[in-house]
Amino acid sequence: MSATRPFTHLHVHTQYPGPSEVRLRVRGPARTTVYRLGYRVSAHPGFWADLKAAVAVTRAV
Repeated sequence: MSATRPFTHLHVHTQYPGPSEVRLRVRGPARTTVYRLGYRVSAHPGFWADLKAAVAVTRAV
């Protein structure tokens, strides 16, 4: 995984090109850090659905 483009393997960003910059907000106990990921996408409902499906985490019960 690349340090500058950590979600390249998801490829969701390539399906929805657009003007909106993609940022990742990481909240910690002492501060919040925002990373600019270098992608631009369309904030289309399909983008959000595909992104949620791509990063979905299931937990064992």
